[in-house]
Amino acid sequence: MIFNRLQTLLNWSEMAKNSLFILSNKNHRHRNTYQTILLYYFCSRISCNVAINKFICQIQTLIILGYIQKNAGNKLNNTNRSNGQKI
Repeated sequence: MIFNRLQTLLNWSEMAKNSLFILSNKNHRHRNTYQTILLYYFCSRISCNVAINKFICQIQTLIILGYIQKNAGNKLNNTNRSNGQKI
């Protein structure tokens, strides 16, 4: 049981790492797909099925995803200048 939880955690961390890269790349063709998958993943973690809780979770997840995209995008943009130097 502990091994299964560790394996799940490792799989989730790998997916999160890949997702952060894709979400930070505005031109990536799978960006919207990953955003949707993460949204449903986070919202499925709520044990209560009350509609208002699901709605609140979706709003919070979208805010978090927006924050991740903004910050990860800024870090990428800071290194992608014409001279290649980080600002």
